[in-house]
Amino acid sequence: MQGGNSSFGAPGPYPYIQPGFLNADRGLARGDTSFTSETARVAASRPKGRSLAPLRAVLPFLRPYRGRIAVAMLALVASSTATLVLPQFARGLIDARGMNAAQAHALTGFYAAFIIAAAILGIATATRFYAVTWLGERVVADIRKAVFDHIIGLSPGFFEITRTGEVVSRLTTASVEMHCGAKTYQASSE
Repeated sequence: MQGGNSSFGAPGPYPYIQPGFLNADRGLARGDTSFTSETARVAASRPKGRSLAPLRAVLPFLRPYRGRIAVAMLALVASSTATLVLPQFARGLIDARGMNAAQAHALTGFYAAFIIAAAILGIATATRFYAVTWLGERVVADIRKAVFDHIIGLSPGFFEITRTGEVVSRLTTASVEMHCGAKTYQASSE
């Protein structure tokens, strides 16, 4: 089976992930220029990223929660700062071997700073997670309400042409997809 894809042996759209593409017979090692040129060729053939312009439609649903967004951003900055500072304090504690009693007593500041940085990291991470989860749930609920209000406001002629079950099915599917998308974003931001 030459090339094959993940199902039924048909050639796939991405030859670089197919079995045997980067094998020893082809001589494509990471430092090899043919590997670099092949990677560049494959990357050039991929479709370009889509525009984020459609996300502008979500902005009106985010505006009422500007304070919560600010809290989430502040918590993100605090947890990131604590994550960067924590190893510096740990380094000071690790480098403390071979000190006399007076020098070792002076390290109590490092212990305290390490514990405080760890506490800030935990609190800020929990705050950010709560704020982002709360925001995601509220925004999805507001979008659902707006869509439902729009559907209720449609003329009776719309419901004569379009089957009600189809409208309900599409509304439910779109709502579930939005909710799953928000959950995916929350998981990726951790």
